[in-house]
Amino acid sequence: MDEESLLKIVKNATKKAGDEVLAIRSSGNLGVSKKEDDSILTRADTICQKMLIEDLSDMGATVLAEEKDDGLIARLNRQNKGSRYQLVIDPIDGTRRFKSGKDDFAVSVAVTKDQRPIVGVIYAPAQGLIYSAQKGKGASVTDVMSRETILLRTTDNYDINSLTLSMNPRELLKGCYGHFFK
Repeated sequence: MDEESLLKIVKNATKKAGDEVLAIRSSGNLGVSKKEDDSILTRADTICQKMLIEDLSDMGATVLAEEKDDGLIARLNRQNKGSRYQLVIDPIDGTRRFKSGKDDFAVSVAVTKDQRPIVGVIYAPAQGLIYSAQKGKGASVTDVMSRETILLRTTDNYDINSLTLSMNPRELLKGCYGHFFK
């Protein structure tokens, strides 16, 4: 499958899963529990991840995902062992913010080929924005309501000293990125 088609499939699956996350939040039935590492897990995390894996399973990729599941990931990883492709899924990046009713959370999916990213999609459903990138084609952000797409500035420069780093200001204030500024 070519990367442009792959991007379209991943965008559609990510949007569908993100819309379901919003529906679950609207229902008020979040089903919050704690994981082994003491972080929180919601019913939306579990459902979103399962939807993404099921919708993207035809690509024959192995799966690396944030949440434990009922064996689907292990089965796909056995079935697709040796695949050059891997799905990397974070069903809700910002689960605590999601749980507390904030809008700055996202559904994130990447596809790697030979351990190098080729496609990435981040859908912020509460904000109605889909960020996407394709290897060699740059990145864009699309407003779901207006369908307006804006190309984002990207670079192939891998010299960390000459790059601009974009980050969440709250995380910067908490000192989470200190290792970048040594």
